[in-house]
Amino acid sequence: MTCLDLPGPGETLAWRVDLEGKDELFGHENSYGDICVYPCEAPVGTAPFVREAVDVLLTPIPVPSGLDPAASAFRNRVASWYFEQERLAGDPVIAASDRDPVAGQGRPMTGVDWAAPTGPAPGPVGIGLLLRTAGGFVLDVWAARRDRVQTPPETGWMGRLAMRPPVFIAQLLQFQDQLGSAWPDPGGPATPGTPVGTSVRSDVSDQLTEALRLMQTRKLREPTDLLESALAVLRGDKPAVSVTSLVDLGFEDLPPAG
Repeated sequence: MTCLDLPGPGETLAWRVDLEGKDELFGHENSYGDICVYPCEAPVGTAPFVREAVDVLLTPIPVPSGLDPAASAFRNRVASWYFEQERLAGDPVIAASDRDPVAGQGRPMTGVDWAAPTGPAPGPVGIGLLLRTAGGFVLDVWAARRDRVQTPPETGWMGRLAMRPPVFIAQLLQFQDQLGSAWPDPGGPATPGTPVGTSVRSDVSDQLTEALRLMQTRKLREPTDLLESALAVLRGDKPAVSVTSLVDLGFEDLPPAG
């Protein structure tokens, strides 16, 4: 197992955690003939064992300037920016986002190099983003991790033709992972933001809707309790249920499903 020290103080706010293959020499065995010796080297009496290993790297990521690591939406903003960079790197030939330049949205199909190959990206494999926030380091796995399902050519063409690429699954999982870590505990405050105030209108509306549904199914006791509770909220005798917003939980940008 490879261990890395966390980065020290500095201006860098994000790193990609990469895995890179490497060969390691260990031990040796005696060579009893030319078949065990490299033909381009001088004859030796021993040959080393070679094993495949994985090296862990931290690659700095130049996130856009202006992102505040103390803001509750910092993680969400970095993940959104990283996903967008991956989309643009796929060289889309069809505009599918309002972030695309106006000039590119009207690009004729005849001006596209349809013969350009699509292949696997060279280099190490990213397995997550390490973010430096005001409260410490945060590991965002799905911002950089990708499940390899389709072949590289199929994945490449899905991105070029503005189809829904496999990265869409990673976007959903990143959202669910961050939401699960930020969702407030029962009876506790929401983190990393502050929950919004009580919503009397929403609370009363929900209770009246549920009472109507129960009355339609010929329930008697439950609708009465709900109506009395709603009236108590309107009179001020009972506090309304707090409503937690995604913005308060650190979300300013959602994946396409949002």
